[in-house]
Amino acid sequence: MKVLFALLLCLFCSVSLFAQNAKIDSLKKVIETTKVDTVKGRSLCRLCWELSLIGDYEIGQKKGEEGLAISDKKADKKGTASCLMNIGSIYRSQGNYPKALEYQQKSLNLNEQIGYKKGIAACLGNIGNIYRHQGNYPKALGYYQKNMKIMEEIGNKSGIATSWNNIGINYQSQGNYPKALDCYQKSLKIREQITDKYGISSSLKNIGVIYDIQGNYPKALEYHQKSLNIDEQIGDHKGIAICCSNTKFIIY
Repeated sequence: MKVLFALLLCLFCSVSLFAQNAKIDSLKKVIETTKVDTVKGRSLCRLCWELSLIGDYEIGQKKGEEGLAISDKKADKKGTASCLMNIGSIYRSQGNYPKALEYQQKSLNLNEQIGYKKGIAACLGNIGNIYRHQGNYPKALGYYQKNMKIMEEIGNKSGIATSWNNIGINYQSQGNYPKALDCYQKSLKIREQITDKYGISSSLKNIGVIYDIQGNYPKALEYHQKSLNIDEQIGDHKGIAICCSNTKFIIY
């Protein structure tokens, strides 16, 4: 099992990095060739995000700042808001929570000015994540609930499912496993309704982890196996590796 997990993890890293690099290369080509400043600014913003996903925070932040400068100059408020949000996410990943909050709040204010509800909801969720990482669970819950309210207003079922998932993580972090389980199950139900296989697998993993913590190992294995089956169907190597890791500790 340990050898299998190691092999799957290596396979995931290789496949994931290849896909990530392909996106990065594509964005770089757009940035180099486009003559439209707003396209360049927003592409730099997306490049900032993609670089952050592979942990290249220094270059990612630099590209985000470049995109921010262009978006500001062209009065592209949506582009500016996106750049601010992505830079804020990099600060959170680095543990600089004051800066992360500063940038997310600026993005939130701008999204509210232009009435971009999807952007507002994203910022609210990000701010909730920052407070959760700081251990301020009541404040995090408040932002997650605001996020969910907007997702419900715009009918974004995927966003609602993510909100339930975040609230579940918030409860799990506090050791309130019954409430966390309830939230994960609500998230799972919505993801099954919209046939979001990646989301379904993620929810199944979360539920499996709760059962594992509670000592209900047969249930934990059942949910991790369901998740593994879906990951194999959709070719999610990262998900497969996580399932193998989760079940390894239950079996041993």
